[in-house]
Amino acid sequence: VDMEPHVLPPLFGLAVCFDPRQADIIQQYRDKVVFAGAIMEPMDRAEVVIVKDTFAKLYQEARKIGLLTAPPLWLERCLQHRCCLPITGELEVLNPRSLSL
Repeated sequence: VDMEPHVLPPLFGLAVCFDPRQADIIQQYRDKVVFAGAIMEPMDRAEVVIVKDTFAKLYQEARKIGLLTAPPLWLERCLQHRCCLPITGELEVLNPRSLSL
């Protein structure tokens, strides 16, 4: 039995929000994540908020209400591995100092 037709896309049903002030990130990833099954949602309906660093206002708002936050690298890895990965280690949102180390 060929199982491939029955495999769900890696981000199937995941509600994702991008920081609207980061148009470059939205442009780079929007089509890819939608093709991978994600649903673009505003922050109040999102499960994961994609931001570049901890100083992004959206990061602070998302953490305050208990949402998961992840950097664009997390999206890349999920797409690369074809599964939704845990947001841990290098796949967590870093502060700018951590990025330069």
